[in-house]
Parts: sequence; C-alpha cells; structure tokens
Amino acid sequence: MVTCPNCGKPVSGRARVCGYCGESLVNDYFSGHQQARTSFEKERPGPGAIAGTTLGAFGGVSLLAVLVFHILVLCGVGEIGPLPALELDWCVRTALLAILVPVYLAQMLILHGRRLSWWPDLFWLFMSVTALGVVIQGYIDQGTSLFYDVLAIPYLLAVGMILIAVGAITSIFSYKRSR
Repeated sequence: MVTCPNCGKPVSGRARVCGYCGESLVNDYFSGHQQARTSFEKERPGPGAIAGTTLGAFGGVSLLAVLVFHILVLCGVGEIGPLPALELDWCVRTALLAILVPVYLAQMLILHGRRLSWWPDLFWLFMSVTALGVVIQGYIDQGTSLFYDVLAIPYLLAVGMILIAVGAITSIFSYKRSR
C-alpha cells in the first residue's frame, strides 16, 4: 500500500492512478527518482577536488610523522641531540601539531573531496604557507638545532606544508558553485 500524494488515501502499490481522486502515481514516482538522482550527482566530487584531498591527506600524514618525531625527541628515543625540557615553546609546537593536523585530516575524511565552500581551503592554504615560511626561516637562522638535530622534522614539515598548500590551491580552483 502507498499513500496518494494528492488526497492522502491508501492506494494499492500496483496502481498507476489513485482510485479516489485520479492522481497519477507513476509520474510522481519517476519525478522523485529523478530528483534523488540529480541531487546525488551534484554531491559527487570532481577530479580536482579528489586530487586536492589526496595531496592534503598525504601532507597531513607527513605532519603526523613530524608529531611522532617531536614526541620521540622528548622520550629520548635513539641518539638525538639535547633533550628538550618541557618548555612553553615545545608545548605550543606539539599542541599545534596535535590539534590542527587531526582537525585537517578529519575535514578531509568527512568531506571525501566534496567542497561546501572555498573558505576552509583558503584557511588551510594561509596556515600552510605561513607555517612553511616559519619553518624555512627557523632552519635558515638556527639550522637543525631548532629541530633538536633531527633532520627529518624540518624536511617532513616542509613537505607536509607544501602538499597541503598545493592541495588547497587545487581544491580552490576546482570548486564550482552549484546554483
């Protein structure tokens, strides 16, 4: 049994026309199916959005590796230069990596390449370019001592930030406003 969309009375599921009011039940079925299909097609991400998501995900994984190295330095694993004290600078860097990177990766996983707006991509582009500039400037000024003499940290930071920036640029240029 189905309900007639016009009069609201129950009608047989096989009926093509409502027996009470004469409303066509077939047209409503096909128009509803067509609307569901077009709304699904609107949600499919384009190739640029998928490429931006993939690049951004690899950049996020690179930054997670930086977080692991950053924490391993404190634990004293391996022959790594001087161990950092729990100073404010170390805590701020660790907190930024531990908060911003999972938020970024969660956004990538939740959206699956879909873009609701270009503002989040613009925000991540700004953050990645700013952080890349800070990393390069710190490496030029203090060398590896800023990164506790672990060469993997500045290189992984640079690669992660570059991948996130390129992914954000790709996503911004692939974003199409659907109206």
